[in-house]
Amino acid sequence: MVDTSSFQSQMDFRVDDEKKTGILRLKGDLTIQCALPLKDALADSLQYVDNCKLDLNDVTTIDISCIQVFYSAYKTALDSGKQFSLYGECSPLFYKIIETAGYSRLDWLCFKSVDT
Repeated sequence: MVDTSSFQSQMDFRVDDEKKTGILRLKGDLTIQCALPLKDALADSLQYVDNCKLDLNDVTTIDISCIQVFYSAYKTALDSGKQFSLYGECSPLFYKIIETAGYSRLDWLCFKSVDT
């Protein structure tokens, strides 16, 4: 069994007064051990707001499992008539992993104008 309690300290979810927009701030290492609690946190976030923004400014490491969770959350939001986007800047590592995995070719998050 994987201990996911430490992941809880790696995230913070803030919602505006009208409960329409929420920002989920993540920090530290986002690896496969975080994928399931991350999926749950994103699903919960999308239940509360119409527009969920993902802040990855303080993420130091990310692997493909979490990228897949982000993409799944993005598709879920679209299917529910909601928005899911990035908030702020991401590290070059994030973009490299996205590109290497082939996700930069898809129209999602911040990749609407990426040349392939």
